[in-house]
Amino acid sequence: MMIKKSAALSLLAISQVTAAIDMQEAQRLIATEYEDAKATEIREVQKGGDKFYEIEFVRQNTEYEALVTPQGRIVDISEDGGGPPLIIGAAVIFDDTVYRDLDSQVIPVPVIYGDIGNFWFRGISFGYYLYDDNDVKISPMIQINPGDGYEEDDVKSGSRLYDGLEDRELTVDFGVNFEYDMGWAEAEVSLLADVSGEHDGWTAAFSLGKTYNPTNTLSVVPSISAIYRDDKVNQYFYGVEPQFETDFRPAYEADGGIDYEIGVFTTWMFTDRWYLYGSASYTLVDDEVDSSPLVDSDNSVSAIFGIGYVF
Repeated sequence: MMIKKSAALSLLAISQVTAAIDMQEAQRLIATEYEDAKATEIREVQKGGDKFYEIEFVRQNTEYEALVTPQGRIVDISEDGGGPPLIIGAAVIFDDTVYRDLDSQVIPVPVIYGDIGNFWFRGISFGYYLYDDNDVKISPMIQINPGDGYEEDDVKSGSRLYDGLEDRELTVDFGVNFEYDMGWAEAEVSLLADVSGEHDGWTAAFSLGKTYNPTNTLSVVPSISAIYRDDKVNQYFYGVEPQFETDFRPAYEADGGIDYEIGVFTTWMFTDRWYLYGSASYTLVDDEVDSSPLVDSDNSVSAIFGIGYVF
């Protein structure tokens, strides 16, 4: 389950709701003024009761905004000092867990999206741009991971499978994130290590996604991901130490492995200030996870639904 990096890729769509002018047309319009400029974002705005489009673009490492009529006429260009909008909201995660004898999880989480200077917020991950040339971005980041483990409260009535085991709750990772806009898709690579002291393991994730805008208020982002978790991470969540072996729960030592995920994220801007967003993902776990006596499925499905307000 990932409100993480599928997440970081997916949540990029929240402030990129495109209007009738698509990115290709925006680039053409901006190039008529500045050949060396690159359009980065489009959004629909209301000014004096009339509809316009704001096109953000970068020229010589400086960000600008162009105000454009629906007919494609540029009426104003100014240096952009505001950055993307800040969106604050709440979401609910539904996770059909791979764990045996465990009820599906429902987890409420706060969601923040936007940039403040070089700081960025993506759901329940946040970081700082050390390097940003629009196509390539490098950031140290912190990622919060709720709902990856098991808790006694979620164990099905009558099951003794988790007797004597400590809950596996929220963990926090710190590391570095690389983003690369290839034009035809956006790629992300993250390297993260546990800093919560729960397992001291590390993960590496690669995600590839593409933003589509079928209407001026709707964005859809399909993505694929591969996530490597080392032996410490897998042992923490799926292993059974020898001292906790029982007649119905054999000891199990997990090695590292790769999980694969496909997903889609959708946002709908239903007013000029409010967003609804949702996602669904399917994860195929590694054999190291599937072989655990705590696991009874090699796949899981998760979904996220939320609402956010633009400040």
